Amino acid sequence: MLKRIDLTDEEYEKFFKINPNPNKSKLGDGGYGIVFRALDTRSNEEVAIKISKKGYGDEGYDEDVSLLKEGELALQLPAHRNIASFLSYGRIGGKTDYIVSKFYEDGNLLKLMSKNAPHLSEEQKVFILEELLTGIKFLHDNNKLHRDLKPGNILIEKEGNNYVPKITDFGISRFLDSDISKYSNDMIGAGTEYYASPEQIKDDKIRKNSDLWNFGVIAFQLFTGVSPFDKNKKFLEQLKKFTVPNSIKNIPKPWQAVIKACLKANPDERVKSCDQCFEILGSNEIEEDDTKPAHKKRNRKKVRWILIVCVIAGVGLILSLIFLNIQPINKQNTKISHPKSQNIPIVSQDSQTHDEGTQEEENPSPGFKRVIKSMD
Repeated sequence: MLKRIDLTDEEYEKFFKINPNPNKSKLGDGGYGIVFRALDTRSNEEVAIKISKKGYGDEGYDEDVSLLKEGELALQLPAHRNIASFLSYGRIGGKTDYIVSKFYEDGNLLKLMSKNAPHLSEEQKVFILEELLTGIKFLHDNNKLHRDLKPGNILIEKEGNNYVPKITDFGISRFLDSDISKYSNDMIGAGTEYYASPEQIKDDKIRKNSDLWNFGVIAFQLFTGVSPFDKNKKFLEQLKKFTVPNSIKNIPKPWQAVIKACLKANPDERVKSCDQCFEILGSNEIEEDDTKPAHKKRNRKKVRWILIVCVIAGVGLILSLIFLNIQPINKQNTKISHPKSQNIPIVSQDSQTHDEGTQEEENPSPGFKRVIKSMD
C-alpha cells in the first residue's frame, strides 16, 4: 500500500541499492526527475525509484509539480490494472523528493514501439489501446486529468501474448475541478510537445478531452509506427493547419474513426469522453462488420463454428434415436394362400408391406412417435 515515508540520507543508502553504472541502473530521465532501477533491501525486490532533480528550497523547485505532489495524487487513486503500482514516496534528508514504484521488466510503450512495433499484431495493438483507454477512463472517473500521456509514461507488463499498459508519471496531473490552465505549458519544456493538445500549447483551459488528444496521437503512432506530425518541421506551424495524415487509411476503420474524433484541434469539436470513444468503436463494429478488429472477428468465427458443430451433433443424435427405435423391416414377404372367392390380398405381419407403402409410413412406431413428440 502506498504511503509517505521520509528518509534520512543514511536510511536511503541503506534501503536502496543502485548500481553505480548508469547504463545498467538508469531507466529514464524526465523534466523533473531521474528514474533508477534499484534493489529494496527491506523486501529484497527490484523497484523503480524516481529522484527529483531539484531539491526542496532550490531555485526552480516547484512544489505543485514535485514528486511529493505526484505521490499525494497517486495515494488518492484506488488500485487498477492499468495504473502503475506505487509503493512509497517522501523526502530524503529533508531536501530531495522521491517516489518508488514497482519495477516493470518489459519497460515502457516507447521501448515496445521502437523495438517491436513492426512485429506487434493488430490484435495486440488493439488490446493495448483498449486497455489504455480504460486506464484513462479510470483516471477521469476519479476526477484526475493526467496531462502528460505519452509512450514514455506508459509502462508495459507482459500478460500471455498481450501487453498490459500501466499509466505512470503523475507529476503534472491535476484534479479536474482545479485551476490547471496555469500549468499547461510546463510540460512543453519536458520535450513532450508532439503529444500536447493545442489548448495546452496555447495555454488555454484544459479539459478531459485534452488527454484524449494525447491518446489519439499515441494510437496513430502505435498503428502506423510514425507520429502524425513531421518532426523535421516546426511543430507549432503544423498544429495551426493540422489534418490527420492520409496514412490513417492503413489503420482499421473503427480506430480511424476514434483517432479522427480525438485529433480535432478545437476541443469543442473533439470527442468528450472515453465512453464516447468506446461507443464509436462499438457502432463501427456493428455497422461495418468487415472492419472489426482481428481478434473480434476470430472470436465471432469461433462462436459460429461452435454453433454449427452443436447443430450437426444434435441432428446426428436425433437420427440415431430414430434408427434405434424403428423396428427393422423384414424384406422377405411370406406367401399365404387365400380363398379364391376373395380377391383381397392378405398381407403377412412379418413383411407388413402392401402395394401403397409400408406399415411404418402410415403407423409410425412408438419409438418414432416419441422422437417426433420430443422434437415438437
